[in-house]
Amino acid sequence: MASVLLVDDDLDFCDLLSTYLSTQGLNVDVVHDGETALEHLKRADRPRAVCLDFMMPQVNGLEVLRRLRGSNDWIPVLILTANADETDRIVGLELGADDYVNKTSSPRELAARLKALIRRADPELTEGIADEDRPIEIDDLALVPSERRVNLCGEPLSLTATEFGVLHHLMRHAGSVISKDDLSRSVLGRRLTPYDRALDVHISHIRKKLSGSDIWRNRIQAVRGIGYQLLAVR
Repeated sequence: MASVLLVDDDLDFCDLLSTYLSTQGLNVDVVHDGETALEHLKRADRPRAVCLDFMMPQVNGLEVLRRLRGSNDWIPVLILTANADETDRIVGLELGADDYVNKTSSPRELAARLKALIRRADPELTEGIADEDRPIEIDDLALVPSERRVNLCGEPLSLTATEFGVLHHLMRHAGSVISKDDLSRSVLGRRLTPYDRALDVHISHIRKKLSGSDIWRNRIQAVRGIGYQLLAVR
């Protein structure tokens, strides 16, 4: 049973959501402040995913995310937001969050988002899918899905779970144009919504991390009005 850490100071919301997530096969630990969340994340038995509210007193969700990403790129983080303004969402993605969901969304949608992130982050949950398990090597970039490992010029490349999923999908379809909606469904487990910037931010992060190699600078290109393409050749 996959474990999830729910971090929110709204007690009623936590009771409702944790109860529902438990019925969906998730083991939920609940904490109500950022400091306790950070202590929890230092434990050996870390959660498979974090569901994080930003609007908390003292150590807020943004600070929790910043500190977590300072030491761990891999645990998926789903932002909970009650703010209609997209600023918090974009800031969260820039700091390394994997996705976001509005707190007014149904528990069913939230559970689906969490499960999609956990599947992407856990190699054990994708074993046996031969095509997706196959290592991929293009020029000096090597990706091993079963080990969740990426090497660039022989050196490990640090990616979040969602960044790994995006790069994996683009490499599997190198040379082809992938629509944003297909990429969102495959990696985030949801349809693309209007004005959704999540994929754009993740692509921007991947580009920056690949830019250490001249061969990979500008290899991921935006195709106006459609999506993205990873160039198969220089």
